[in-house]
Amino acid sequence: DNAGLYEQVRQEAETNAILLQEVNHRVKNNLSAIMGLLYAERRHAGVRDDPVYQSIMSDLINRVQGLATVHSILSASNWGPISLSELAQRVSHSALQALPHYKRINVQVTATNLEVTPDQAHHLALIINEVVTNCVKYSLGERQNGQFRVLIEEHAAANEVWMEFADDGPGFPEDV
Repeated sequence: DNAGLYEQVRQEAETNAILLQEVNHRVKNNLSAIMGLLYAERRHAGVRDDPVYQSIMSDLINRVQGLATVHSILSASNWGPISLSELAQRVSHSALQALPHYKRINVQVTATNLEVTPDQAHHLALIINEVVTNCVKYSLGERQNGQFRVLIEEHAAANEVWMEFADDGPGFPEDV
């Protein structure tokens, strides 16, 4: 009986693994299709030269790219906990794809053994993507190169993790 039950559980686990791979593949393809549609829409002749529209479309593309990146990381980890450092590094680099080819931002992420759950990873990916996108928009200005840092600190006594984001841009205007 035990051997039969073991074989049944093994087959079900194998089937579930195949189904999960198929779902991950379809989600990845759908996110790629959405990005392709957004890129095509951004090139639409009637609004190609409208900077506000282009900015909105770039932001949408970056957000979808951030989701695709976190999905890829989670798929590779079989939807288990993932490294916070790796998440910050990969989402940051994904968001930097929006940079013009002649500009560069060096990203430094604190190495840590901290892991986050898949649900936390999705939320954090959106935040990290937004912060890096703002860095791209506001910190470089006319400069060709810049720095972006993600400092991750664990405060075990308070059961907290702090993430600090910093760039070497001009900072906030005096009136802020």
